[in-house]
Amino acid sequence: MRKTGLLLLGVLFLPIGSLSAQTPDERDSMILESKIVAPIAGASGSGVVRMRVSITNKDSLAYMVLPLIERSLSGGAYMTLSRPRSFTGVVALLTDNTLRYFTGVSFRYNSVSPDTFLLAAGGDGVDPSTNEPPNPTRKGVWDIKFDTVTKVDPVGTVGFDSGRVSGQIPYFTKTGAIDVPVNFVASVIQVGVPFQLDLIAPPDGAVIPEQRPTFLWYSLRDTATIPATYMVFLADNPSFSPTDTSPPLPDTTWQVPADLQVGATYYWKVRAVTADDDTSFSLETRTFRLDATPTPPVDISPPSGSDLSMFDYLIWLESTDPDPGDQLTYQLQIDDNFDFSSPEVNQSGIDENTVSQEGVTAPALRAFPNALAVQLSALADHDNLKDDSSYFWRVRAVDNHGGTSAYTSGLRQFYLNLADSSPRPVPGGFSPSGGIVLTEHRPLFSWFQSSDPDDPPSSLRYELRLDRDGEITDDFEFRYLTPPGETTLVAPDSLAENGHWFWAVRTVDAKGARSAFSPLQDFYINAVNEPLPPFSLLSPPDNGFTVTRMPTLDWADATDPDPFDAVTYEVSVAPLANFDSAVTVGGLITSSFTVPTGALTVRGRQYYWKVTAFDMQGAPTPSNEVFRFTLLKLGDTNMDNQLTAADIVILLGFIFLGDPLTPPEVADLDCNGAYTGADIVLTVNATFLDQSPPCDP
Repeated sequence: MRKTGLLLLGVLFLPIGSLSAQTPDERDSMILESKIVAPIAGASGSGVVRMRVSITNKDSLAYMVLPLIERSLSGGAYMTLSRPRSFTGVVALLTDNTLRYFTGVSFRYNSVSPDTFLLAAGGDGVDPSTNEPPNPTRKGVWDIKFDTVTKVDPVGTVGFDSGRVSGQIPYFTKTGAIDVPVNFVASVIQVGVPFQLDLIAPPDGAVIPEQRPTFLWYSLRDTATIPATYMVFLADNPSFSPTDTSPPLPDTTWQVPADLQVGATYYWKVRAVTADDDTSFSLETRTFRLDATPTPPVDISPPSGSDLSMFDYLIWLESTDPDPGDQLTYQLQIDDNFDFSSPEVNQSGIDENTVSQEGVTAPALRAFPNALAVQLSALADHDNLKDDSSYFWRVRAVDNHGGTSAYTSGLRQFYLNLADSSPRPVPGGFSPSGGIVLTEHRPLFSWFQSSDPDDPPSSLRYELRLDRDGEITDDFEFRYLTPPGETTLVAPDSLAENGHWFWAVRTVDAKGARSAFSPLQDFYINAVNEPLPPFSLLSPPDNGFTVTRMPTLDWADATDPDPFDAVTYEVSVAPLANFDSAVTVGGLITSSFTVPTGALTVRGRQYYWKVTAFDMQGAPTPSNEVFRFTLLKLGDTNMDNQLTAADIVILLGFIFLGDPLTPPEVADLDCNGAYTGADIVLTVNATFLDQSPPCDP
């Protein structure tokens, strides 16, 4: 509360008469302090004007008497202090353990200006602790609160002065029973405009949709805002018994922390408490009713995932409201996000009067006469909806008090298809591919799901073509079409063994529009391990001759019919037809082999050789033949396995006459690559003198 300045009307030195005539001590005084305090509406029994009585003394005080006279100084103002009063009530004792015996309002105080009353207090003569001890500073004794204030003008003043009341005069009695006149400081109380504590929201009689409403009110004020704390009283009856209250609030707003009962009527008011502990209630008590929310509507058409055009309808069952007389409209939201964070359509106020259902032939409307249908093209923001886009939609009921139901449950989705578009090509994920070798005749084909601007992926089919000539556009061996939404297919037909197959796939939408084919993929079928085909030996030919001990054996390639099967060879060379004591070398990857040193040991002897081919699974295939050849002696030109004069004659014809000789290397006895007379001499020595040639290739 604000304090007025103390208006000192004068210090009264009254004659004491039979009391002590000593000069009053200037330090001893009794002071009335006044405050501007305004009436408090609805606070019966609470003080609305406060007057504080204080004392200042340097000596111990045993008793005091204070008769007071109240006069209206301006504005016709005066106060009413009703009977009875006690020092534990409105007239409050401010000190403890001293001046125990008090008398207040010793006769009727009826607020007829001027009016008088008496205050008195005393100690216990046998108990010195009840004497007021010396005070270094002013000390409050009483706090007097008046119930009501009467005034004519907005602001009035009331003066209090010390005077005789029924023969009483103000005095102090100090210890030792010495009476001392009171240095009384007269006081003026200024009465301002009444306290104002006005409510803001909710309005009186309002219907509230929120189960936890927020209360608002103005700050406590008279001519200016008054610091105060607040408490909200809330009850379901006008007598507020029982009642719920808020905690003390520093602000002028409070939200109910728990849900209130739907459909119930509540009463509320606000109490303010000032820093001086003055209490004021709001000038009015308001009521409100908690609105019952409508039931959620039920979406019934179209089925989720449907294709819609702007001429199609969204259909739902109407809601009901428990509150009699409530009127319902609907709020419809359409968004491309499932969380409805930024709706393309957010239209409120939809009801049977604003939505035309003329021409709607949906079975839902025929089955449910209490259904509403809204055509997409009739929505205010339907231009925000884009072709070939998926949207979610939901609807809720709104009553005329702002109460809302929950939205329709689930996630209803539709696809807006204003014009048919071709589907997208298959993006990838092709299997089998990359020339992989498969071991089954009916392989599983798979690929990634495609898309279509108009149709959901679940409606798309796929055409697969299969051929072995490396193209599938002009002709093809097989063509298959999957069921809607399927991205895998097991070949219905058995594909040819060892075939090199090519395939591609394309998307087909529900209306038959087709995408381009995917890139060509290829694979091989090798479900059965087939043996190698027969193959032949080539050289040296059967019954052939060789001069070198390290001849190169050559044979035809063995070709495996299984795709990518590698072939290895094993060669055996032996001096006997049964291949006893044979030299065998395997793991050869080429179709030729040079006989290693030490395998052919005797010139003039026949040697046998053969080859076996193996596929990757180790299946053997022998060559068609077993060949033999003779390792010739040098100089054995007639190849009879003997050195005779006949050999010399043939050698002379070869060297000097150019006669043919096979193999010519048999005439090169010095192994220098030239055929000369020196070779003839060496042949003669080998024939007649049994001298070995100087080399042994």
